[in-house]
Amino acid sequence: MAAQRDEADAGGARSAGEWDGDYAARRWLRDSLFVAAAVLLVSTTVRLSIFARRREVEVMQLVGATNWFIRWPFLLEGFITGILGSLLAAGAVWALSAAVVGWIHSSKLDFLDARGYPVLLQAGFWPLGFVPTLVLVGALLGTIGSALALGHHLRIVFSKEARASALVT
Repeated sequence: MAAQRDEADAGGARSAGEWDGDYAARRWLRDSLFVAAAVLLVSTTVRLSIFARRREVEVMQLVGATNWFIRWPFLLEGFITGILGSLLAAGAVWALSAAVVGWIHSSKLDFLDARGYPVLLQAGFWPLGFVPTLVLVGALLGTIGSALALGHHLRIVFSKEARASALVT
């Protein structure tokens, strides 16, 4: 009876563990959405590239090029796109954090004890350092996005176009 009264008196208050669980779930959801957005962005970029070069790919298929011979340039394009995008993001994070730390030190907010952390060296939970980890993840996501676009686009579009053009000529 007393335990029921204590729960009712709390008025739906939540423990710290419940808040941590909610935060972790929201963080995973947010991170998953960003990963999906990155993969879709690279995938769309590679699809546009494939579409722009569809005649060359079609000729390569008719001549007898293997699928891997056709796919490698597009996979490399996705890889490079991921690396460049992650370097741009790392540079923006570094510049923004340096600007905020400088602003805090130059203002009357010194009580915040803001410090700039090294982005190239191992710091905190980044196994290789912030920038190398971000570049590796960007390259991986770029390659995955490129592979998804290639798997779908080369299998469906080019096989139909190659058969249709072979029948026409």
